[in-house]
Amino acid sequence: MSERLATITVVISRRADGGLWIGASSKYPVQEGETWERGNDLADGDVSRETVQSIADDIWAVAHGFRNSFEMRQPEKRAAH
Repeated sequence: MSERLATITVVISRRADGGLWIGASSKYPVQEGETWERGNDLADGDVSRETVQSIADDIWAVAHGFRNSFEMRQPEKRAAH
């Protein structure tokens, strides 16, 4: 049996000016005793290699138990994992 750790959603939109925007978010299964889903925004911005790489870095961090790649880079957060 597998355990769902997180659901990642990626959205690509066309802005009013015709440019493209990409963003991502994560949500986590409801914890025992809770009645809400936890989640947080991941990287977003104009569609570019940089933004897509930032989203990929955030997904990697979520897969390893962090909220995002910024949190993963914090020494005090890494020590807790």
